[in-house]
Amino acid sequence: MTDPHASTEHGSAEGAGENTDRPAEPDEFSFLPEDADRVGIGSALPAHRRVGVTREDGAVVSAIEWGSHPPQVTLLHGAGLNAHTWDPTVLCLNVGTLAIDLPGHGDSTWREDADYGPARNAEAVADVLAGLGAGPQVIVGQSLGGLTGIVLAAEHPELVSHLILVDIVPTLPTDDAPGDGTVGTVGENAGETASTERAPSTPAASTPVAAGAPATDPGGEEPTATPGKPTLAQIREFMTGQRQYPSRDQIIDRALAFGYGPDRGALTRGVTLNTRRRDDGQYEFKHHLAHLDPEVAMAAGRDTSALWEPLTSLTIPVLLIRGRQGVVDTAQVAEFLRRAPGDDVVDLDSGHNVQEDSPAALADLIRAFGERPSPA
Repeated sequence: MTDPHASTEHGSAEGAGENTDRPAEPDEFSFLPEDADRVGIGSALPAHRRVGVTREDGAVVSAIEWGSHPPQVTLLHGAGLNAHTWDPTVLCLNVGTLAIDLPGHGDSTWREDADYGPARNAEAVADVLAGLGAGPQVIVGQSLGGLTGIVLAAEHPELVSHLILVDIVPTLPTDDAPGDGTVGTVGENAGETASTERAPSTPAASTPVAAGAPATDPGGEEPTATPGKPTLAQIREFMTGQRQYPSRDQIIDRALAFGYGPDRGALTRGVTLNTRRRDDGQYEFKHHLAHLDPEVAMAAGRDTSALWEPLTSLTIPVLLIRGRQGVVDTAQVAEFLRRAPGDDVVDLDSGHNVQEDSPAALADLIRAFGERPSPA
């Protein structure tokens, strides 16, 4: 199995035989000023650089390091996304942070066995944290990244001081639930809403970061799906279709037709950062899941109920952040609280990709939760 990205790393030179009349691909950080303006932090951007760790089998796991080293917070994205999904949140967070491209995503190497489940991902993340000399981290995992974080915390407790699960629990959502990341998405900002202005510097009064009480009613009525947030069934249908496109505009058109994104501008950023131009001029998604048989691609997030046991055995602080229009319903919240009564739940007004819909509020929660004492 070939990984096309192996010969098209960020910053590599164009091939001598390529059409030099084509416009250059945008720099991966070219959207940061726009992101900073959207979240209201001004023009001062934190230091950032692309880093990578080569594992024993030769596979590379790539990441973006933000701010001071060693990092204090490590961010793990959902299936079909990449490290850039966290850019707006990182800009609001303002602490040393590592955003990892999970194997088969972004700039990380594709796996020959196409196993992108939580266990294999956790092994790769552990190698990255050890390779970069990072100490215990506040692990923030969205969707598949959250399931990965559970395994990482259970098997490598020395690397995890706190665990934040973003709109995911081990029990999978149903097909008719709205969502953007568990089984793969258009792009890391495909579900981004236009309402990502800078939020207040503190979470809402109902946020239980210090109090330890849930901020959601497990017996409450489920919210209806909001426009612009496709269901898991729609996501699966999107992924089974066209794999190559003459232009990114055609990808955006198809994404809009499937209900992704609030507008064309938000989708343009997400699609640009999650696709690449092939040598033949066609465009394709960077993540491996888009190039696999649908059943294989969806296997990473299937049948993960066994992760309840390691999750409930953790002795570190655990926080579940639920998007009210995401994939975690109130029954799953109730199950989380039943199995882990000492842990917390916070609701945010967002979809499944909380890091894109509510970056400032999420950053505030990460900062506050990371200050909670953890076992020595």
